[in-house]
Amino acid sequence: MIIFCNQCERPCHVKCYNSGFQENNEPLNVLREYMQCHFFCCKKCQLLRASLHQELNKREKIRHKRSNVCWHLLSGMNPRRDVQQFIDQVIGIFKVAFPETADPESDIIRDMVIATDVGGKNDFRGMYCAVLTTSSKLVVSAAILKVRTEEVAELVLVATHNECRKKGYFRLLLRQIESHLTALNVQLLTAHVDPEMVPIWSKKLGFTILSDQEKSSLLEAHPLVMFEGLTLMQKSLAIKPDLEVLSNQVTMGEPSAPDLKISSNQVTMRERSAPDLNVLSNQVTMGEPSAGLCSVYVTAYALVSECFRCL
Repeated sequence: MIIFCNQCERPCHVKCYNSGFQENNEPLNVLREYMQCHFFCCKKCQLLRASLHQELNKREKIRHKRSNVCWHLLSGMNPRRDVQQFIDQVIGIFKVAFPETADPESDIIRDMVIATDVGGKNDFRGMYCAVLTTSSKLVVSAAILKVRTEEVAELVLVATHNECRKKGYFRLLLRQIESHLTALNVQLLTAHVDPEMVPIWSKKLGFTILSDQEKSSLLEAHPLVMFEGLTLMQKSLAIKPDLEVLSNQVTMGEPSAPDLKISSNQVTMRERSAPDLNVLSNQVTMGEPSAGLCSVYVTAYALVSECFRCL
């Protein structure tokens, strides 16, 4: 029997699961966990789901221009009335933004927003809604988000309320999504973009178009949701190394800045700290000694000369 992980959606053979990943679990229990959306193929997926659930329904106030907005991460599977009020608004925003998805036989936008399993045809469980709301509880911008693994998260759809466009809400929402994903150690964010909007996503938002090879490799490893007519783009969320830290690393044969002020001609294979200045007289030099050393040498020469006179 093969079960798909409720987090990364990778197929998992129950026998292998029992023998390698976790403690033995009865096949019926595994199936029950899957039906309840609590089956995870490994500890990493389990911890990632726990971290996401800790973020659910938290309100994070953000100052935007002259007003305050709130960031929320919601699950359409949550039956709470206040959550469902936001969910209904999100569905309305997406239906206005993507009218071509309207289908009398199915309601794919609603299925994705409420994170449901459509009779085994499409399993949208595990999807979340990231939203920005005003103090009057109006949803101004929203995104459907799927965090598959620490390697990749998927921005399935994103849209802004008709009356709130061109006010910076989308950029603010995207910045919050990237910040929270980075905190979860997610490495890559993908997005489905209208071809006409690709230049904006590329130049202003830092996304790049996947090559055919990159797209093939990504889809082979992760079953992303694909839309006909939209361009798949990606953005790396990996934390780059601090250049200031790198510039302070020890180099071979290159003294630190303080040493250069003392003697630029010293032969050294390591960085010298301030205490080394006390033993400069024992170091090999390649040029003229400093004024302090000259006085020491003159005094020593005078003493030696005096000794020879006595002899």
